[in-house]
Amino acid sequence: MSNINPELRKDPISGRWVIISTARAERPDPPEPRREEETPEARARCPFCYGHEEQTPPEIFTIRKNGEPPNSSGWLTRVVPNKFPAFGIFPEINLRRVGMFQIATGYGAHEVVIESPEHDIYIEHQPPEQVTRIVDTWWERHVDLERDPKLKYVLVFKNHGRAAGASLTHPHAQIIATTVVPDALKVKLSRAKKHYEGGEGCIWCRQIEQLFYYENRIYNPDGSVLVEVYQRDRLVAESDNFIACIPFAARMPYEIHILPKTHQHSFIQTTPEERVELAGILKTVLMKVYKLLGNPPYNFYIHSAPNLSVRPRMGNYMTIKEDFHWHIEILVRTTIWAGFEQGSGIYINPLNPTDAARYLKEIEVDEV
Repeated sequence: MSNINPELRKDPISGRWVIISTARAERPDPPEPRREEETPEARARCPFCYGHEEQTPPEIFTIRKNGEPPNSSGWLTRVVPNKFPAFGIFPEINLRRVGMFQIATGYGAHEVVIESPEHDIYIEHQPPEQVTRIVDTWWERHVDLERDPKLKYVLVFKNHGRAAGASLTHPHAQIIATTVVPDALKVKLSRAKKHYEGGEGCIWCRQIEQLFYYENRIYNPDGSVLVEVYQRDRLVAESDNFIACIPFAARMPYEIHILPKTHQHSFIQTTPEERVELAGILKTVLMKVYKLLGNPPYNFYIHSAPNLSVRPRMGNYMTIKEDFHWHIEILVRTTIWAGFEQGSGIYINPLNPTDAARYLKEIEVDEV
C-alpha cells in the first residue's frame, strides 16, 4: 500500500495540478462485465451493422475482404461522414466579428470509424489482425485529412459506453479535423517548446528516460527511509517500441498513456510494423482494464502534432518536430469530475498511480 498522506502533484506537460488523496489503496474486486442496455429493436436498426450500409452517408474509406463494391457488405473497417457533423467542407472560410465576439465558418471534417461488422465485440476482444486494421484505418484517414492545408489539426478519439459519451453501442471511433489548434494541445505545445528551448530536449522523451532509470528516496528526520519512489512502478505494459504507463500526476485512477519509445512528433510517422505493435499494446491495455474493472466506460484520443503543411502559419510552433511527441491518452471513467474539479481545474485522484499500475500489471492477458 502506498503512503496515505495527500499529495499535490504537478504534471510537467500540461501544468495541471492533481491531488493524490487516498486513505487506502486496495485492489478492486473484478465486477461482472458491464453491458450496455439495448433493446432488440435498437440493435436491429443499428446503422453500422452489415446490410445497413444505406443508412449511413457514402463511405470515405474501407478495408475490404475481396474487393466488393463500395457501400456494400464485405468490409472489415469502414469510415463514413458523421450523420450529425460538428464541421463541414465549405467553399470559403469566413471570419467576422459581432461586437467583442468572433464567428468563423465551421470548416472541417467529422468522420466515424466503424471498427468491425461485429455489433458487440469491443476492440480489446477483437483478434490482433483486426485491431491492426483499425489502427491502420486511423492512420490512413489522418494522412488524407492532412492533405487539406486548411485543416490545422486532426484528432482521433473514441468514446466507449454511454457514460463516456457513446450514442451507439456498435464499437466505433471518430475523427475530427479543424482549422484551429485546440487549446488543450496549445498548452502542451507551449510547455514542450519552453522545455526544449531550455536545452532539455523533448519533455516526453525525458519522462520515458526517468520511467526506466530514475528512483528517489525520501528520508525521515532520523535518516531512515520514509518512502522509495521508483518511476518504473508506473509502467503498465511495454513492447519493443511502445510503453503504456500511469502518468505521475494522473487525473483519475486509471488514466493510461501510450507513447512510442523513440521520438516521433506525429502519429503519421509510424511504420506499418510499428502500427502492428501499437495495436498489440492497445489491445493488451484495454483488456487489462476490462478484466480489472468490468468493462468500464472510457475515452481515449491521439494527441499528434498539428498539420505541418500549414507550418509557415503556425507562429511560435516552429520546433514541433523536435519538441512534440505524439501519444495516446486513455481516461477510464471510474470517478466523476464534480464542482471542485470543474471550478478549480485541479483534479482529485483517490488512487496512487503506482498502485493503479500494479493492479493492472497483475492482470494476466493472452500474449498478442
